[in-house]
Amino acid sequence: MRSGRLVLLLLSSMLFCGVAIARAEAPAGPRLAAISFHPYPNAGSELSSLAPDGSDPFRIAGGSEAGGPSPILGARPSWSADGSRVAFLGAGGDVVLSAAFTVVADGSDPKVVPLSRRLSIWGDPVIAPDGRSVAVMRIEPVGKPFKRLLRRDRGSDGPRARTAIWLLGADDSGMRPLTPWSRGTLLEPSSFSPDGSRLAATEWRGEGATGRAISIDLATRRAKVLARNAAEPVYATDGSVAMVRHRHEEKWRLEELAIGSSTLLVLPAGGGRPRPLVRVRGGLRWPSWDPSGQRIAFTRLRRASRKSPIPGPNSIAEINADGTCLTTVAKLTRGFFAGSAWQPGPGREAGRIAC
Repeated sequence: MRSGRLVLLLLSSMLFCGVAIARAEAPAGPRLAAISFHPYPNAGSELSSLAPDGSDPFRIAGGSEAGGPSPILGARPSWSADGSRVAFLGAGGDVVLSAAFTVVADGSDPKVVPLSRRLSIWGDPVIAPDGRSVAVMRIEPVGKPFKRLLRRDRGSDGPRARTAIWLLGADDSGMRPLTPWSRGTLLEPSSFSPDGSRLAATEWRGEGATGRAISIDLATRRAKVLARNAAEPVYATDGSVAMVRHRHEEKWRLEELAIGSSTLLVLPAGGGRPRPLVRVRGGLRWPSWDPSGQRIAFTRLRRASRKSPIPGPNSIAEINADGTCLTTVAKLTRGFFAGSAWQPGPGREAGRIAC
């Protein structure tokens, strides 16, 4: 999967033709932001918001008509707590490969997170609740140059890179580490808790395919395991956590995995064991709670292979938090969706799906 992300990043950079920044007023009511990729002849990527039923698309960033930041594919957007700005990994302007960007919900005032241009980062930026900073996973080479992040040298005790989660000021106000450096672990941030005191992340160890969902106390930097063999934990407003458990077709290296099926899980706010909501053949990724905490959106995947890591046509689906009413809300017959995220804020609650 990670080699696929690198391919997608390079394709997005090469195919970037610009972005039409939306100047119309952003739609009111519940909105789901989604990143999509479109092939030739309108090649490019874009970040748009959709109504809960997938209608009324509104472009926030990306496209093929003008200049500006364009999302890197294989990514998910991240909203500030009030829903005023959205962050994403992108390219454009003087950013050649990738950097973290933030933009207003109506597409205006796109800004690059300055420090992100000078760092090697992996995964998606996660905007803090106050909108003033983003959490990213930094990568730094250790010793000799490395060809693969987790490749081990003959006779070596560990990987050729070290990683840690850092918090970067959105206005160049500085940066600080949120976790210690590690040479044997990848920590991919995915969601801040509603009060901003904790950060949910996926911990990947060595070359194994199995990660675990964790929650990091930002005051003590201590991690709590939410679930083993789980990934992409995201908080609801009441403190519940949605996450994904993958079943892989073959025991390849971590960066070459093919997902056979995935199960969407929910861990109650009071703790206990995660409860399965739905199992999807071909896989799912990027779960996101709507502000009411009553439904979850996610991207359904089409099975990929080592020879073709880029997904084919896929869809965005929603399901109620009790596991009922699985519904497809958006589908692409040419191109594919990456991550999606519900826009938070008063009046943005979608509520239960009726079925």
